Amino acid sequence: ESTTMYSEGNYPVCLALLNDCILLEPTLSILYSNRAISNFSLKEIDSALADLQKSIDINHLNYVAYFNLFSLNFL
Repeated sequence: ESTTMYSEGNYPVCLALLNDCILLEPTLSILYSNRAISNFSLKEIDSALADLQKSIDINHLNYVAYFNLFSLNFL
C-alpha cells in the first residue's frame, strides 16, 4: 500500500502510514528506511537522516539504509 502511494507521489499519506506502522512495529528497521525516503521526498532532510540512523541502530545489517545515508550526505 505505501509503495503505491509513494510511486503516485502521495508522500504525506505514505508518511502517515509508515508512522502508524512504526507505532505497531518500532523495532522493524526497514520501516525507518522507508520513512526516510518519504521524508526526503518532502524535503525533510534532517528527519530523513535521523530515520536512516535509527534504521542502522536497529539493524546494523540494513545495507539499504547505509547506502541511502551515504547518498544523502553527498547531495
